[in-house]
Amino acid sequence: MLVSLLDIKKHLKLTDKINVDFNVIDDKIVLLKSITGLVVGDTILVQGLIDNESIEVKITAFSNNQIVTVPELDNEAYAQWETAENYSLDDKVRYQRKIYNCIEGHESAEFDHDKWEVISEGTSITVTTNDDWLEDQIKLYSQAVELYCKRIFTKQTYTQTFYYDQYRRNTRDLFTYQYPVVSITSITDKTHNIVIPETEYRLNKPLGKVYHKDTAWFAGSDEIEIVYEAGYEELPEVVTNVIKRLINQDYNKRNLGENFQIGSDIQSLSVAGVMSLSFDTSLYATNRRNKMGELLGSLTNVLDAYRSSRNVIPSPQDIYVE
Repeated sequence: MLVSLLDIKKHLKLTDKINVDFNVIDDKIVLLKSITGLVVGDTILVQGLIDNESIEVKITAFSNNQIVTVPELDNEAYAQWETAENYSLDDKVRYQRKIYNCIEGHESAEFDHDKWEVISEGTSITVTTNDDWLEDQIKLYSQAVELYCKRIFTKQTYTQTFYYDQYRRNTRDLFTYQYPVVSITSITDKTHNIVIPETEYRLNKPLGKVYHKDTAWFAGSDEIEIVYEAGYEELPEVVTNVIKRLINQDYNKRNLGENFQIGSDIQSLSVAGVMSLSFDTSLYATNRRNKMGELLGSLTNVLDAYRSSRNVIPSPQDIYVE
């Protein structure tokens, strides 16, 4: 992946742990202050709900700071409070969908709040499920960017084979398919199974160009194999920022519950007697024509500076880059 989950969360100003007071009323967590970023379907980790332990709670509805959950809150591990029972210090019961701890031993007649303390309240909510969604988005846009740019940006090792029928016999420059090149492990004349010494060639790392100092690469060979490492130590800011912007857009749409595209799903807006707007649908049509344009949109123009024009040249041989 071209950006880390931590970088994306910093960009979106997300925090894993949110300290917020809440109460539990009728199977609802009622927040005493708002939390941005929560949506239906998220699973949150709630601490301090019961015995200060953490439990997972799935949001089935969310509005007005009320999180409607599945029935884990009505914890069957605790007995329902009953009348005519002898309760001891630290006994725990369920009463009106809250969990209480006994702070004074007594025989129950009616529920006496002075003898109980509620423990089904907490002060820490941890939002966890945004991570899965964000990781999926990072994978999606990382692949889309690399497919559009026709290159792999992260450092990897490659074995690339060059054949004489792809070049003129007097060729002295070979260009690696992936670049920039970090280092060359070996160059081998596969026809004669001879490793070519480093002193016989010169490497232009940014371009991935390997120049033979003494002679043409195919003067006496039909096949040259180069093992090399290529990619960026630190990815270009332009590339990472494109991914961050795209995920930011999707994140905002997700939180708003909207997933429409101006120019395709919405082509015009109008308010009778007030205004009328028409959107340029040609931009959307252009994006559809471009490779990965549906995903990357107009940001393909930004990525053009990093798009490779190199292609694997057809040959009777069937191995080029591993």
